[in-house]
Amino acid sequence: MASVAEKDRNQERALVEAILAGDRTALDSLHTRTAQPLYRFVYFRLGGSVPDTEEVVQETYLSALEGLHRFEGRSALQTWLQGIAKHHISRRRRSVSRERISDLLDEFDSEIDRILGDLSAGELPQEILEREETEDLVGATMASLPPHYQDLLREKYVESLSVEEMARRRTGSLKAVESTLGRARSAFQKTFELLAGKFRGGWGHA
Repeated sequence: MASVAEKDRNQERALVEAILAGDRTALDSLHTRTAQPLYRFVYFRLGGSVPDTEEVVQETYLSALEGLHRFEGRSALQTWLQGIAKHHISRRRRSVSRERISDLLDEFDSEIDRILGDLSAGELPQEILEREETEDLVGATMASLPPHYQDLLREKYVESLSVEEMARRRTGSLKAVESTLGRARSAFQKTFELLAGKFRGGWGHA
């Protein structure tokens, strides 16, 4: 049985093929599927500047559409868009003031990518989600994760859904959702601790 991520990849390849064939509805679907996580990804890397974020997101979509024929589906569509966004962010950051969280994200992007590529299931420290002083770090961490990880974590910790309810939403197996949720927890924890360890000397000491 295909994993949740594999099903998403198949859907994304079909979506790209439809856009390249001139399907306007598919183009709208691309925006609906990717706009919110892409905005969050850019927002924290530009120090919370809304105007700069909006411009970079627009530039990213323009570049993506121009190069859409080169998308091979080896990575998630959102990951591909984030890679394009990083190039636009690098240029924009030369002319905007840098905030501490955006500095950290810029410094640790390659380490975050490594974390996402090498995961084991872990527990998510619930208390960090409830601390007001870590709100920006939580947001920056979430924005760094793949969208399907973000969705699972929000359903579990914001909507308080059971794993069974999450599996029903995806018409997938309970085991597959449990496995992906475990990787999402681990990705969040490791990425958060990477950022917080430099930003505040570790979340456990905040």
